[in-house]
Amino acid sequence: MSQKAKILKKHEITLDDEGEHKNDLLEWHYLNGFIEKNSNNPYSGWKFITNFTKARGFFDNVMFLLFPPEKDPIDRSKYSMKYRSMKFAKGKLEGRVQNDVIKGRYPNYEIYIEKTQEDKISSLDVKIFPLIKTKWAFVEKGGKAIADQSNLAQYAFLKTGIEGQLTVDDVVAPIKAVGYYEHVWATINPKAFKGWMWYCIPNASKTTPKLSINIAIGLRPDDSLTTRFVHYTFDGENFYAFDDYDVDILETAVHDNMEYGTRIKVTQKLPNSELNITITRDKHPSTRTHQGGFAVLRFITGGAWVKGYIIHDNKKYEIDGDSIGSSFLLSSSK
Repeated sequence: MSQKAKILKKHEITLDDEGEHKNDLLEWHYLNGFIEKNSNNPYSGWKFITNFTKARGFFDNVMFLLFPPEKDPIDRSKYSMKYRSMKFAKGKLEGRVQNDVIKGRYPNYEIYIEKTQEDKISSLDVKIFPLIKTKWAFVEKGGKAIADQSNLAQYAFLKTGIEGQLTVDDVVAPIKAVGYYEHVWATINPKAFKGWMWYCIPNASKTTPKLSINIAIGLRPDDSLTTRFVHYTFDGENFYAFDDYDVDILETAVHDNMEYGTRIKVTQKLPNSELNITITRDKHPSTRTHQGGFAVLRFITGGAWVKGYIIHDNKKYEIDGDSIGSSFLLSSSK
């Protein structure tokens, strides 16, 4: 039996990683942010999500979701745009659709998104930079199988700084935030793979400032577990994983006739390491159903809170952090 959590290989991000992966059905660039609390800022304590998504042959999406504390989410996304509305440049990361853009080269990126609704403008204009000083990221790549006829590759930065300007219905304010960024490319068979739940915790501990965690739980159509991991780092230089843990669904809710977990416990015990974390999702998620050509997609996302502990090499680290929690759930099109 392994004595401790798995050590992940270091990987220096290349242009091949950051560029477009045209042979995969799905590809997205995802950023979430936790805006710092400041009594003079109208967006104090808000969370946000952006996602530039391509479902090749079907549609393009630009997601822009805002989560005020204890209130319903604000959705300023652009869903179901014509496929190939989003254009990516060759040989670099630069994607554009309408006035929206994501561009850069690790470790620095820029995102601009805007939408006019009822003659009022909402926009996000930010720069993204590392808070954990490193050139490394953890990577799952090379067509890793997650289910029959399915594969997923990704790289992710568990803790990034975000600075810029947020506008919601013409109200403009500067923001500073900490967040999580990932780039994923995948081909998924909805008859063999139901989807996944994931939780990003860039500030996972009040006593260990650089401890950052990402949790992903893959599900088959019968709700049995497939590929799953808890990735974490203490310093941005070394990355570790629990990848054979148990999942207990303690509480659930239903969106569009599909049940999803709202309170979840993940545990794994090794001789010198242990995982024991409980995730509780907020009561004000964003919920959406999208009918695609290959599957019905249900996306539920919003704030969450993560508590518990990790024992790493016999040392205990208390976990108590704000999170974004999401469920990406598929079923075959009728």
